[in-house]
Amino acid sequence: MNSTEAGSFLLTLLSDIHEKCQSDEVLRLRSSGISQWSVGQHCEHILKADRLNLRAIEMLMRGGGEAIDSSASSHPVLESGEIPRGVAEAPGFVMPEEEPASKVLVPLAEKVLSGWSEKLKELEGCTGTEDYMTRGIPHHEMGLLDIPTWIRFAMIHTRHHVDIAAEIQSSA
Repeated sequence: MNSTEAGSFLLTLLSDIHEKCQSDEVLRLRSSGISQWSVGQHCEHILKADRLNLRAIEMLMRGGGEAIDSSASSHPVLESGEIPRGVAEAPGFVMPEEEPASKVLVPLAEKVLSGWSEKLKELEGCTGTEDYMTRGIPHHEMGLLDIPTWIRFAMIHTRHHVDIAAEIQSSA
């Protein structure tokens, strides 16, 4: 999947998150056999994370970042496109509240969805040779990521949590 396809799928996933955020009843759903987090906690976590992923891309487009070593190997998650369940722990800055509420998550979801939509449209005309496409910003687990890889990571990570939230919903 190229970064355009990953970006398009990311928008679909974020739209699904936005829809889940409309209902406090859905946000409160839990299934300890599937996850220790509620649907709302998965939604809040992914919205916080995708807001930061978007900021990394914006920083790169403004001239930030450092040169990418094209010979460096990528993280196994980026290679496989899958995040194993129950292996990683979210860093504190993207941890969700105990009971996220719709009145907080809906505006956040709208902001994140519109931000990604605007940025992906802006990137549509890129050739891949732009200066900002040759630099990266480090992710705390994945290493130094360029713009296409940030988009791919955001899609993989978002899909992981959307899948878990959907499984919780279907078990209720």
